[in-house]
Amino acid sequence: MGNPKFKKSASTALVSVSESGKVNYDAVVKNSSQAIVYTGLEAMKGMKAEEVDVELPGMDEEDKAAEKTRLALEKIVGSKVSKSKATSDLMLKSATAAGSADDAQFLKYQVDKNAPGYNPDIKSRVIKVISAQVDPMEPPKHKHRKVPGGPAEDPVPILHSPPKKLTLEDQNNWKIPACISNWKNSKGYTIPLDKRLAADGRGIQEKSVNNNFATLAESLYVAERNAREEVRRRGMVRKKIEGDGVKRKEEELRKMAEEARRERGGVRKEDVGGDDDDDDDEEDFGSLIPEDEKERMDKEEAEKKKSAPPVEKESSEDDVAAQQREKLRRKRKQEREREMRLDNLKGAKRSKVNEERDISEKVALGIHTGQGGGGGVDSRLYNQSEGLSSGFGQGDDEYSNVYSSTLFERKDGADSIYTAKRQATEESAEDQIKKLQRDAPVQFEKAA
Repeated sequence: MGNPKFKKSASTALVSVSESGKVNYDAVVKNSSQAIVYTGLEAMKGMKAEEVDVELPGMDEEDKAAEKTRLALEKIVGSKVSKSKATSDLMLKSATAAGSADDAQFLKYQVDKNAPGYNPDIKSRVIKVISAQVDPMEPPKHKHRKVPGGPAEDPVPILHSPPKKLTLEDQNNWKIPACISNWKNSKGYTIPLDKRLAADGRGIQEKSVNNNFATLAESLYVAERNAREEVRRRGMVRKKIEGDGVKRKEEELRKMAEEARRERGGVRKEDVGGDDDDDDDEEDFGSLIPEDEKERMDKEEAEKKKSAPPVEKESSEDDVAAQQREKLRRKRKQEREREMRLDNLKGAKRSKVNEERDISEKVALGIHTGQGGGGGVDSRLYNQSEGLSSGFGQGDDEYSNVYSSTLFERKDGADSIYTAKRQATEESAEDQIKKLQRDAPVQFEKAA
């Protein structure tokens, strides 16, 4: 059954014995194949090379080999030379009618019966084969074309040192002075200075240094040290004077600010009493506090006195300190409330601030109100007796006055715009804070 060429190999190998009588186990490794397998120790040992005696060729054999080589090389060179001959050689060996007679060949062949135009009377044919005629004046058919160049090679990398900042020394080195003279001392008329000094004998003389040089150096060092000490002391005195002046200036400014605050609050200097008296403070701020606010503050003070425990006559030092701190706290609270009321006030006190405004603020803020009139043309340009022919400088070329007058001449613009508007309120700061506090999240209303 099946292909007889493909036979199953036997699962058992035949036992073979080597020359020494031992069992040869190579059959198991080869597995009935023709491959050469080296399994013995003898296969790892190198074979002993045998000496081969080779005879050298004789002279006749050498001549034959040289002649054969020469003919082969001439054949190769001749084929190359024949291809490179010019067209003038074709004129000498042109395949003309006269020259082709010698090269003619006659071939005889049997006619194929199945070929078209077969004639049974003609069994064989004879053909004359000659070379095709070539026009000796015909130009060469091949053209010398320039071989396209291959891809350009990668440019050779040029390694540059990192750029560095040009120094003054490098700039001076690049400044090459102009050539003044190319004269050369060819005949030796001029003697160099080093040769002249060497011949003078100055190096042989003994040199002495005056001791006054050391004295001068020491005196200069001492004078410099004394000058540095004087400069340091003068600097310390100057700093001390400047510090005292700054402190004195700050004290004056503080006093001026205190007086300005008192004048702004309507409190006279002689009416100001001691800091420990609460009644004087209440009289200072009484002119600025509304009536309902005074009643509310009086009620709060009465409630605090009722809720406070009775004070013993013999109070300790801690109680006295606590009372002083509480008094100072109430005073500062009243000052903050007074400043808030002053910010909300309008009238004469606010006008004083506007009158003392810096002129630079007037320039930046408001000479022009922005409420323009008619057609956007300045009426000052009309009804003018002078025109462009009169020039800009009124006949003087040194002046070039393009504008005859200022663009905005209003002076009340700075007071009419950019004025802070605040609503006067009689509520205290604590009431305003209580209104801002919430017990529930914010409620939004849908727009109509």
